[in-house]
Amino acid sequence: MFKLLRTFVAVYETLSFSQAASQLFSSQPSLSLHIKQLEEHLNTQLFIRNGKAKLEPTPNATRLYQSTTKILKEWQAIQTDISDNPKKYELLFACSQTSAHTFVPHLLSQLSPSIYNTYDLTVEVHNSKEILDNVLNHRFAFGIVEKPIHHNLIITEKIKTDQLVLAGNLQSDTWLLREEGSGVYHYTKKYLNQHNIVPQNSIVIKNNQLIVDLLKQGVGKSIVSLDAIDDSIKFQTLNDSFLRHFYLIYQKFETHPSITNFINDIKKAI
Repeated sequence: MFKLLRTFVAVYETLSFSQAASQLFSSQPSLSLHIKQLEEHLNTQLFIRNGKAKLEPTPNATRLYQSTTKILKEWQAIQTDISDNPKKYELLFACSQTSAHTFVPHLLSQLSPSIYNTYDLTVEVHNSKEILDNVLNHRFAFGIVEKPIHHNLIITEKIKTDQLVLAGNLQSDTWLLREEGSGVYHYTKKYLNQHNIVPQNSIVIKNNQLIVDLLKQGVGKSIVSLDAIDDSIKFQTLNDSFLRHFYLIYQKFETHPSITNFINDIKKAI
């Protein structure tokens, strides 16, 4: 059953049999069979298959995913507790685009080297909305985001101050915009509304580093973190309402000791 559940988690997270098969070093037909067996066992449909398009999870699949991730975490903890040669705990967390380039590398460097003897860490980079969704689904143990999160199941803690500026070719009519759902998008929209600006030209870019690289080439202007740019990029300071924070977010009722211990280590390193 654990094999079926691990297959289900991989398929749910990738919404693709081929990507899940690559992730699990298995074959697509094997994974399709596992999902079929799980659906028959539970007597419910888990995914809607629309030809070559990505799979669409059913509401029952989402409920199963939330429960399964908890089960697999507990099973890993049990194996670690009773094993004579325990495996490292696999811990996945995510950070926002800006924090990935300006803050997280320094943060990880402050952790005790013994951390890496205890955990197999995986770090992903996403926008704030994606991080929140995956923390709620228990896929990410915690996240570092760029805007305050208000949710009754999430603890949100300020961990660092970040100054946003208007940078690039300040005379340009072209705006480089992050995608909706990102922390910087939230503040860019705020700036545009405050100044009654409707961009004549805009490029939506889902990667913060690419925006910085374009600014270096003299392409457009953008709202970015002061820490993300160097002396080659001109910038204009903004008022205190653009002095924002990075936030640590995690499940309010998280009880898994490996996760809570790592979160406490992160807090100590800040």
